[in-house]
Amino acid sequence: MSFFKNLRNNCSFLVFLLGSSQQTAILSILTFCIELRHLNLGSCVRIEDYDVVASMLAARCRSLCSVDLWRCRNLTDRGLAELVSGCRMLEELDLGWCPTLQSSTGCFQHLARSLPRLRKLFLTANRTVCDSDVEELAASCPSLQHLDILGKRFPHTYSMWTQTFVIY
Repeated sequence: MSFFKNLRNNCSFLVFLLGSSQQTAILSILTFCIELRHLNLGSCVRIEDYDVVASMLAARCRSLCSVDLWRCRNLTDRGLAELVSGCRMLEELDLGWCPTLQSSTGCFQHLARSLPRLRKLFLTANRTVCDSDVEELAASCPSLQHLDILGKRFPHTYSMWTQTFVIY
């Protein structure tokens, strides 16, 4: 039990190795890491339901500054909505190669309105990102410095920020 008490008081950064982590283990650890600031779950293929993990993060890890969910295959707009509503301190979020997130649900605009501190956002390989999503990010995220939408159908140069912002 002292291990978990120590984890609770001292854990601020967690990285789960590529594909090796099971959902039950992750949920158990997150229960104790209420002061967690940075979490990398990139390409953890053994997580059956990322929405459940997102819900846990929103409820228990409200001080998160960065979350990497690269290649999570089943995060839906509902899970993302819970995450961004509960973790409003997020400054960096990687949702690259997340095929179940679709712009038509309004999830990216909700993300923009919920995370005013956002500095970096990765939406790599999401071909559904549209101009209205980028416009909402520009309007709602004044600190945004890096937006990766590589793979978007039509790359544009946006000058909605004070400096011209090139989208990759």
